[in-house]
Amino acid sequence: MAIAFDGSTNGRIEYGPTAAIDNLSVLTCMFWTFIRANTNNANLLNKHVGLYLKCWGSGGNAGNMQFIRGRATTNTSYITNSKPFTTVDKTYFIAATFDTGATPEVAIYVGDLDTVPVEAAYGTSIDGAGALTSDSSGVMRLGNRNPAFKNWEGDISEYHLVSSALTLQQVIVQWGHMHVRTDTLIRSSIGRTGLTTQSDWSTNQIHGTMNGTLSIAAHDPIAPYVLGEMGSGFKVSGAAPVGHAGQLVNATRLHTKVGGVLV
Repeated sequence: MAIAFDGSTNGRIEYGPTAAIDNLSVLTCMFWTFIRANTNNANLLNKHVGLYLKCWGSGGNAGNMQFIRGRATTNTSYITNSKPFTTVDKTYFIAATFDTGATPEVAIYVGDLDTVPVEAAYGTSIDGAGALTSDSSGVMRLGNRNPAFKNWEGDISEYHLVSSALTLQQVIVQWGHMHVRTDTLIRSSIGRTGLTTQSDWSTNQIHGTMNGTLSIAAHDPIAPYVLGEMGSGFKVSGAAPVGHAGQLVNATRLHTKVGGVLV
């Protein structure tokens, strides 16, 4: 299942407030989402006045995405220019990493059901300066922003927040099988519990609270796994290995090895 965020401007899922997700200087956020429209400033993730991951559709740039982290002197801001979301009514895997101690500070990765994530190209890439703008007084919102509502236009089925900046290979592993890590802060399968509290599967137990008008949606890209032999694909019922990473065969995701890791 998934949750549709485009039925009402005030629909959102809120995590916290809690110190475990406040003022993160290093993070990776990952999502499976079905995008219906590239509305300018539509927020996929927002943490009070500090962190934004949103559509960037101004000036004919619909299909791009922006990551912002508020800073005291200069905000960190990365905007893609490759328009990775030009095609709507489609399921995407999206990941963004942030690390104040790295250069560059941000990476945005995009994949879909048939394509492993790759890093997007950027038209704007500003590494910020100064202390992080404090976000400790606000909740983390999925599918909207605060204080002014700007809702995501589509369905969200999976959300994963970790306290480290994952490498591309680690992101690809999560694309193949989104699962709890030792550094997981929040891991939710959105909509699995219906229109009620969204469970966090991590040890932090930062469950998501439903707010506004939301509805259940059918778009869920995480399919059952097939038990079989590891290799270039899976061996199903004695047959030869079939499939590749991300391919859906009879509604079942098949897996392959990326850098020696089964995804």
